Amino acid sequence: MNLPARPFPKPPTQVEIYVKTLGTDLTIEFLLKFGGAELYIPEAPQERSRLTVLIGIEKTKELAKQDHSPPPKRLPPPYIESPI
Repeated sequence: MNLPARPFPKPPTQVEIYVKTLGTDLTIEFLLKFGGAELYIPEAPQERSRLTVLIGIEKTKELAKQDHSPPPKRLPPPYIESPI
């Protein structure tokens, strides 16, 4: 019995740009290989870099164009003192 594939949940904001650029499967490979490491993503990648070997030159160029700054943090509501 073949069951239909279940859709993946929406990725976290920090990962979303990678999923949009690389797709789900390649993002998983990318994060397993480079996750947690500081990674420079060049605008003019070389064919022999570990990044381009994994995802290819065109995907590397696409990632280089993305904004990789962290999303803004949500601040807690301000503490309000009530005069008693």
